This record gives sequence, structure tokens and C-alpha cells, in this order.
Amino acid sequence: MFCKVKSSALVGVESLEVDVEVHISPGLMQLNIVGLGDKAVAEAKERVRSALKSCGFELPMRRITINLSPSELKKSGTVFDLPMAVGIISITQNLEVPKDVVFLGELSLDGSVRSSKGLLACVLGMHEKGYEKFVIPAENINECAGINALKVFPIKHLSQVKELFSKEAKFISIPEQEHQLPNANKILESIKIGGIARLAVEACVAGQHHLLMVGPPGSGKSTIAKAIRELLPPLFPQEALEVTRIYSACGLNSGGLIYKRPFRSPHHSSSDVALVGGGSGPQAGEISLAHRGVLFLDELAEFSRRSLETLRQPMEDGQVTISRAEGKVTFPARFTLLAATNPCPCGNYQNPDKKCVCTPYAIKTYQSRISGPLLDRFDMVIWVRNPVPDEKSDSLERINNALIAQQRRFKDRIIFNAHMSIDQTKEHCKLSERCESILLKIQKTRALSVRAVSKTLKLSRTIADMELSSEIKPEHIALALALNTPWTYSSTLQ
Repeated sequence: MFCKVKSSALVGVESLEVDVEVHISPGLMQLNIVGLGDKAVAEAKERVRSALKSCGFELPMRRITINLSPSELKKSGTVFDLPMAVGIISITQNLEVPKDVVFLGELSLDGSVRSSKGLLACVLGMHEKGYEKFVIPAENINECAGINALKVFPIKHLSQVKELFSKEAKFISIPEQEHQLPNANKILESIKIGGIARLAVEACVAGQHHLLMVGPPGSGKSTIAKAIRELLPPLFPQEALEVTRIYSACGLNSGGLIYKRPFRSPHHSSSDVALVGGGSGPQAGEISLAHRGVLFLDELAEFSRRSLETLRQPMEDGQVTISRAEGKVTFPARFTLLAATNPCPCGNYQNPDKKCVCTPYAIKTYQSRISGPLLDRFDMVIWVRNPVPDEKSDSLERINNALIAQQRRFKDRIIFNAHMSIDQTKEHCKLSERCESILLKIQKTRALSVRAVSKTLKLSRTIADMELSSEIKPEHIALALALNTPWTYSSTLQ
């Protein structure tokens, strides 16, 4: 007697289709699970056995073999408990399992159905393959809100399985979850930043541009980071699914779609694996948990050189691929890097209020912890020296101007100015002859790289959007260049 039940396995943050095959044959009574599962999968036989007996289902006095196909795919987690039990019930009760329904969930010993790590990621992956009906734990119903054309059967107990085999089984659509927007006006009243720092905050939030803040202790770097954190716009529905998918795969989602942009702030002692991801069974790192949000690295120069260098490729590509002997796993990592650092070991280099006690060699050595290629990937590098509060409160309006302009420009695609491709930059960042001559002159004077010129164009586009300008003007380029203060090693010795 044979039965096949649809389920899904999680690989990174992606899900693959898995067939839970149940076969009952004559022989000594035993339950075996094959198909390259981890310890949690192997222990499923005890959970399934106890759950079936608790619900009044008798296990046949025969040999039961369960195969998780494809067998060469490594599988982990407890999401296969429910489909295993359903397969056994189907054979013993002579019932037919619907082929278009996906079963996901963990079983407790009394038959209750619990949530499993990565359940939303599995649902999204199978939904993209064309499956519309899912049997999932009732406590995960809010987590799956917002997925179009999704029908679920929220199950609380294994005894409800009988309803699934009847024609009266009701699959329901999940209503979209409501979310509240942040009170940005209140935020602007409590956090007042003026000067070039205020423009940097606006550009970072509006265009998702990478920002490095350099300044002595107590100069306001943390205040600027707090302002950016609170002013981040909510996630778009598609972005919310992407972010919730990652947090679900990592077991960090407490339920419901995540609409607030992530803001991750790892300690400077974090390893490169913690930042980028990896491990024996590759897990997402901080850069993936900051996907569609902000990764804040305070005391940037205190991070290990190796950890910082691993950020270079994800900053450009918006994703990171972890290669191991078992295969490759790709994690999304479209984050905005916000960093803060002191200019020297004592922190008072170029501080007008306190004298620096560091030697030129110590200053150069400290700054050299941040490599030139990494510095070149920042759109903005500003010196922060106790910014004077600005009483104006039109930052929210300027940020909204840029957000609306980008939505109109890229239409249905979720793209910020900082993420434009080469072709998109050429199309949307066209310059007049005067602007081109100004940029060319500055490029020669500062010896700007091709990447730096491209980032200046994108930043100029964001500044123009904030000012409701359809074209990039010379003053926009000037402001973009002012937001990228040279911070070279040689300048410390002058």
C-alpha cells in the first residue's frame, strides 16, 4: 500500500518541492524514515507515532517506510511531521490524499499541530510553483497574510485531518494584515539635525544610499543613526513578503508580515560568518537580515578587516552566495550600509574642541583598517562635528517627494535610485553640457573612480527628486559631491 503527500523542504531561504512517500508492507512492525534527513527528521517517527495514538488512530502491525523525495536533497526541520501522519492515516483509513494540497507542520505528542521554522518560506516557494491550497498550523495564518490567491486550511489538531478528506473541507483566504505607518512628524520634532548631516539623512532614507559618518565621540553620529532608523518608510507589500520570508527561514518571525524596514546593528566583535552568513548548514547573516533595510556598523574601524571585506560584493550585487561542499546557497542582501567611525584612536583628530594626542602614524594605521575599495562603495562620507539643530521640519516632505518620484520612474518595480543599473543610470541621470563639464572637472581634480562618478550621478538624482526637479542641475551635483568628503590616508598627514 502506497501514498504520496506533497510538502516542501527549505534550502537557505528558498523552498523545494518534496514528496513524502509512505509505504506499508508485510513484516515486523517498525517505522523507518529515509531520504537524507537530519536528526529532527529522524526523530519525527516518535512524534508521529505518539500523535497518531493520542488521536485514536491505530498503527498497523506492519513495516512502514517513509521516503522524502528527492532523496539526494538534504532535509532538515520538523515541517514533515504532518504530511507523514497524513500519509499513514490515508492508507490505514483507505482515503485519498488531494494531489493539489501541500501539508506543512510539526506534531506534538498529543496530536497538536505546531508552527515550524521557515514555514512561510516553504509556502511562498510552493505557491510560486503553482500550488494554491495549503494545510498549515493555525498559529501561522497571520504570517501568510498578503499572499495573493492563497487558500489555507488552518489546522490545530491532527484529529481535524478527517475533515480534509471530506468534500466539506473548507479552505479559506487570508485577509491582508493591516499595518500602521510611523509617526514621522513626531520623529522630526524630537530629532532635529541641521546642515550637511540633515541632507545626508534625507538622501540615505529617500534613495537608500550607503553612508559613512566620521567624527569624534559625542558628535552626533548615533543621533543621525537614530533619525535614519525612525524615518525609514514602511516596506511595500512585495518587500514585506521578501523580508518575512528571510526571518521565517531563520526562525525569527513572531507571526504576521513584517512591514517595518529592518535595522540591524551587530557588535564590532561579530565574525565574517555572522555578518555574511554561512555555517555547516548555511544560514543567513546580518546582511540578509537587513535586506530591504539598514545595516548599521558602529565603530566601523573596530571590525576585523576580513569581516569588512566580505561586505564589498553584497553591497554591489544585493545578494550573497555561500559555497560549501554540499552545494551553493544564495541569500538576498539588498541592504543600505550605515556606518560610523572615529577618525583616530583617541577620536579627536580634527576636533576643534579637543586636541588629538595620536601620532600621524597611529592615525594612518587606524584609518587603514577601512580599505580604499570599501570606502569607494559608500555614496556619502561626511564629517560629523556636533551638527546644529535645524528648526525646519520639511525633511519628511522632501523624502516623500523622492519616494513618489522613484515609484513613478520605475513603475511596478521596487527600485531605489541607489540600486539603478548602468542602463537605468544612463536613462534617468542625463546631464546638461554644463553639468557634464563640472563633473568631469571634479573627477580629474579628485581622481574619482568610475564607481564614484556613477554613485555621484545617482545621489544627484535623489537630491533632484527631493526638490521636485525633473532634471539634474549643477547645484544638485555640488551637493552630491559635498556629501562625499575625501577621507584618504594621505590627508591625515597634512
